[in-house]
Amino acid sequence: MNSMLRFVCKPNQFWVLNNRLISLLDTHCLPSLSSMANTRRHETTTTSTTNSSTTTSSTANTSLVSLADTVLTKAYESRNPDSELIRLCDTYYASDKETKDRLLCFIADDLAVHSPQATAAVNNFLSAKTVPADSEDFVMSVDKLRSQLRPKYYQLFSQISRLENGVKFIVDMRSDLRSTLNSPNHDRLTSVRLRSLSNYLKDLLGLWFSVGFLNLERITWNSPTSMLQKISEYEAVHPMRSWADLKRRLGLYRRCYVYSHSCLPSEPLVILHVALTPTISSSIQHIIKRTVRTPSLMDENFVSLPKDTFGVKEESKGLDAAIFYSITSSQRGLHGIELGNQLIKRVVRELRSEFPLISQFSTLSPVPNFSEYLLSEMQAIQNGDHQKQRALVTDEEFQSLKRHFFGDYSDVSDVWPRLMALIKSNQWVDDERLTELLRAPLMRKCAHYLYNEKRRGYALNSVAHFHSRNGAVMWRLNWLADLSTRGLSNSCGMMVNYRYFLENIDNNSHLYTETRHIAADKQLLKWVPKPLNAKL
Repeated sequence: MNSMLRFVCKPNQFWVLNNRLISLLDTHCLPSLSSMANTRRHETTTTSTTNSSTTTSSTANTSLVSLADTVLTKAYESRNPDSELIRLCDTYYASDKETKDRLLCFIADDLAVHSPQATAAVNNFLSAKTVPADSEDFVMSVDKLRSQLRPKYYQLFSQISRLENGVKFIVDMRSDLRSTLNSPNHDRLTSVRLRSLSNYLKDLLGLWFSVGFLNLERITWNSPTSMLQKISEYEAVHPMRSWADLKRRLGLYRRCYVYSHSCLPSEPLVILHVALTPTISSSIQHIIKRTVRTPSLMDENFVSLPKDTFGVKEESKGLDAAIFYSITSSQRGLHGIELGNQLIKRVVRELRSEFPLISQFSTLSPVPNFSEYLLSEMQAIQNGDHQKQRALVTDEEFQSLKRHFFGDYSDVSDVWPRLMALIKSNQWVDDERLTELLRAPLMRKCAHYLYNEKRRGYALNSVAHFHSRNGAVMWRLNWLADLSTRGLSNSCGMMVNYRYFLENIDNNSHLYTETRHIAADKQLLKWVPKPLNAKL
C-alpha cells in the first residue's frame, strides 16, 4: 500500500495520507504486522513453490542428489553448471523438511573427506619429510595437502555462491542444517559430519559477512515499507502490535539501526533499537510507551509539519544515556557469527558523533529462562531439597510466605505448590503484598542465576554471556521492569542493565574470554550471596 501511495502522491501529501491511514487502521483493529507476514520469504522460489505440491518426497530427494552430482561434475570439467544450480536451489526450497534433511546428510557424508583419502594425502606429505621447510617444494607440498583435504562440498558451495541469491540460499541452508543437527535420528558419525559441515559454512559465511562488508543503516519512518515490515516482523524481544507501535519506536528520542549486506538486499541482518534518555532506564514500560502526543491527523495544518517529528524538535540538552533495549538477529543461518557486538560498538560511535554530551551507554535486557530456572528450583524444594530452600528464602521470609497464604495453619509442603502455580500463571504480581514478599528472594536468586550459574565456565544465561563477552559490565538488576506477559513468563518481570564503559570494553572482554570472570557492579553484586567465592 505504501509503495502505491509513494508513486501517486507528492512527499508531503504522502506523509499526511500515510499517517491518516495508519491512525484509522490502528484504531479499527487491523491485524498486527507479525500476523500479516509470518512466513519466510525467498526471492528464488516463486516458480518452484507453485509446483511443489506435485513433487513427491522421494522424487525430490533423488533430484536434489542428482543435481548436486551434476553440478560437481560440470564444475570439475570446467563447464557452466548454472542451470543445474538454479534447479537445485529451487527444488530445495520447494522440498519438505525430510527431503532437505536427506540432502544435507548426503552433502555431509558423501561429499566429505573420508579416511582413505585423508590417510593417503597425509602419508604422501610425510613421505616428503626430507624436503627443507624453507624450500619452494615444501610450500607446494603443503598447498597440495590442503587441496587434497578439502571436502567436495567446498566446490558445491563455491558454485552456489556465484548465483544472484546464492549467498542467501547458503544462509537458509545453514539455518535448516542447525535444525537437522538436533534430530535424534542420525547415527553418531553422521551427527559429527553434519556439525563439521555447519562449522565449515559458519567459517565461509564469517568471511563474507565480516564488518568490512556490512552496511550500517538508520531506519526511520520514511524508510522503505518492506524494510519497516521486516523490522516489525523480526522483533523478538518486545513484539510490536501495530504500525503505530512501530512508528513510536522510530520517533523522537528513539533510534533504530541495522546491519545489511549487498548479497541480501533489503534484508536487515541485525536490528538494534535505542532510546535516548536523561538517565539509565530501569523499566521498559517507560521506553516503549507513547512519548509524544500525536496531533490530529485530520488537521489540515498538519501538512506543513516536519515529516517525522510531529512538530517537536529533538533537543540534546538533558540527554545523558543511550539505552539499547532490543537487539535481534534475523538470520538463524548466521548464528555464531559476531554481528551483534560489532553493531553495538558501531552505533556507540554514531551516537557519540550525533550527541557528544551522552556519556552513558547501557542495555535494558531481559533474563530469558529465569522463570523456568526458578520453577525447577522450587520443584526441587518441593521434593525435599532443604539446601535449595535455604538458598532461596530465609526462615523469616518463609514464615512470612506461610502466613500470607494460609495464616499459621499450614504445612511446609503447602507453600511451594501454591507459589509455583501463581508464578506459572503470572498472577503473583496482582497481589501487592505477595509481590513485596517475593522481591528480595527473587532478586537474590536472579542475581545468582546471572552471576554464578555457568555452562562450560561461561554464563549460563545467553544474554549475560553475550554482553559479558562483548566487554559490558553487569551493572544493575531491576525489579518489575517488564510487566508484559512475555516479560513475566520469561524473567518474572526482571531486567538487567549491562553498562558499556568504552575505556574498559576490551579488557573486560579479554578477562571473560580467558578467565571466565564476569565484570559486575556493586549494585548487582549486593544481591549475589558470597560473590568472591563464586565458582567460575
